Amino acid sequence: MSFISISFIIFFLPLVIVYHLTAYLSTKNKDKYLLFQNSLLLIASLIFYAFADLRFLPFFIYVIIVTFLSESFCKNKISLIIFLILDLLPLLSKMSA
Repeated sequence: MSFISISFIIFFLPLVIVYHLTAYLSTKNKDKYLLFQNSLLLIASLIFYAFADLRFLPFFIYVIIVTFLSESFCKNKISLIIFLILDLLPLLSKMSA
C-alpha cells in the first residue's frame, strides 16, 4: 500500500477518526482508552506493513515482542545489552546473507 493510493486514504482516515475519538473520550477512564489506542495503532501498523509486503510481518512481530519484553525485563546494563543484541540480530543476519 502506497502513501498516495486510495486504499491508504480509505484505511487511514477511519483509523485517525477512531483514534481521535478515543482520545476525546479518554477523560473518564484514561487507562482503558489508552490501551485501546495503543492496540489500535499496533494492529493498524501491522496491517499496513502486511499490505506492503507480507514477508516482513514476522520480522515486525519479532521486533515488537522483543522490544516489549526488554521494557519489562531490563533491570541492568547486561540485560539491556542482551535485548539490544536480540533486537538487532535479524538485521545482522540479513546483512550477512
